[in-house]
Amino acid sequence: MVKINYPEDTIRLKSFEDEYKKIINDFLQEKKIDVDADLTSFLGKCYDDGIKFEDTITMPFEELFAIAENFKRKFLEKDDGKKRYKFKFKVSGEQKDNAKKLKKLFPYDDLQPEIASFFRKYYKELNIRTCMYCNLDNINPYSTFSGNYSDLIDFMNNASKKELKDVFSRFNSSKINLIHNTIYQDENEIITQKNNGMTQCKVDKLKKSQKFKEDNYDHFTLDHFLDKGTLPLLSLCLYNFVPSCYTCNSKLKKQRNLVVDKFVDVSPTHKEYDFDLNVKFELFYNLSEVNKETNFRLININNEDNFELDLNDTSKDKTYEKFIQDFKLKARYKYHKDKALKLIEKKKKYSDSNLKSISKLIYNSESYFENIKKDIFGEEIFDENIGKVSLSKLKKDIAKNIGIK
Repeated sequence: MVKINYPEDTIRLKSFEDEYKKIINDFLQEKKIDVDADLTSFLGKCYDDGIKFEDTITMPFEELFAIAENFKRKFLEKDDGKKRYKFKFKVSGEQKDNAKKLKKLFPYDDLQPEIASFFRKYYKELNIRTCMYCNLDNINPYSTFSGNYSDLIDFMNNASKKELKDVFSRFNSSKINLIHNTIYQDENEIITQKNNGMTQCKVDKLKKSQKFKEDNYDHFTLDHFLDKGTLPLLSLCLYNFVPSCYTCNSKLKKQRNLVVDKFVDVSPTHKEYDFDLNVKFELFYNLSEVNKETNFRLININNEDNFELDLNDTSKDKTYEKFIQDFKLKARYKYHKDKALKLIEKKKKYSDSNLKSISKLIYNSESYFENIKKDIFGEEIFDENIGKVSLSKLKKDIAKNIGIK
């Protein structure tokens, strides 16, 4: 529903992508994982000519989808009686679950904390505020460090094990326990203590990092639009990640393939994604009298039973129909008819002439009419960015439907 706002400036975008690549490549080098070599020895030729794993890390979504389809065609088949895929053949003569072997080449679970941290760092720029799939739940990051700890020493002495693990994601449990059970007097004690993994460089980097200044936790989960269980080779790709709420990711989408036929642009990471333009919330009611200003008689709408709320894919090819069905958006939004009713009630109370009178009374001028309108009906209704506030897509469409906009 909400499009991810990647940097538009070419130089800025390259810097953004290079930073993400470095996170992945540094980890693989540290663990001495050569994805291309290991993948070739495991499956043989996997990518098309000239493509290497590093290329896929920041590859556009439409190209990732082509790789996914090619991989499934070459190596996978539907498991009888199940919705999942399995390998067409035994690899290296072993009968074990080959998907697990393949997954080890792409260590998403190990890298997840750092990947999530990357998305937290850029949450404002990427527009990570409400669920990209439903616009119902807030998923913006939030901070516990800045309010709870005054500085590095305070944090090292009082942080929980979970907080330490979130910051020192590559430290094993013994190092975390050592730090957790130690009371430090100054930075020198942190650096000189044996076996805690801390160095001057790490301390300086930590102090300068966003860890204590910005947001360190989040409400979002990172969904793999192209399922990582079926396609582990895409599990680390930047443009395969969709920040979403727990309900959309874990309860509804799961391992579903949302792409039907040629409709690759149903992913919020796709450059052509435009759910807001093509899908509209609409009200349906049976009224005989007509109001000239709004084309229907709002005065007859007194409760939620007087109208129905629907979500309609207006695109020529019904591009987003499966998206709407899989996330059960129609059913989930029916519970929010009260938001539509509130707008109707405000519209009945505040006609344009009333708003102009209020503007004249407060500012001695009708020129502040639009400002008054935003104050009464809500700024999100007039904002083109539907991702800033939850339910803003619903409110914006209904506002237009009943003549507020």
